[in-house]
Amino acid sequence: MFERLFHAWFIGCWTSPKLVCSPAPRVRPRVSPLKSIPVCKEVHLLSGLKSLEDVNESNLPVRWWPISQTFLTANAISCTKTHIITIQVTVLKSHKLNAEVFNTIKENFPTRFWVSRKVCHVFITNDETKATALQNKKYSGLVERNITIYSTILNIAELSEPTEDVRQEIEATIMVSNHMLLLIGIHLRNSTSEF
Repeated sequence: MFERLFHAWFIGCWTSPKLVCSPAPRVRPRVSPLKSIPVCKEVHLLSGLKSLEDVNESNLPVRWWPISQTFLTANAISCTKTHIITIQVTVLKSHKLNAEVFNTIKENFPTRFWVSRKVCHVFITNDETKATALQNKKYSGLVERNITIYSTILNIAELSEPTEDVRQEIEATIMVSNHMLLLIGIHLRNSTSEF
């Protein structure tokens, strides 16, 4: 259920306060630390990493939502003018990370786009203890790839449906396919009935 609520927030169906990100205490980001998960007007389905090749500087920030169940390292990807953010949603206090996946992600972004941004991996969880445990764990292969670990908390009690004018703006600005509209409807119906 937590992952579905995150997806509803991520694609703009539910609103909440900003998801403020905290870096691991032993890491001092040298270049523009990530402060929060950005709000984006564009959300794209990501059926394959080749779609990342089409990122456009003028449409930032932008989000991708992987629809393949085999893409386990990230539940979502978001890009800003300064960051490439992979997002992992979990309710566990420990999680495995395959650092090799970041090579695959890197290979699919335009080279110039990748090198001009700081790469971050953010764990989104439902409580402070888990967030601290996830960001404090040592993940092999990330330091060599210059990837910083962050965590944040999605408090489901603070989620709320968008107002009608925001809902209309979302519908007008989010680039969606018919498949995405179906998924949004399913998430809204399932999420609403579980509260």
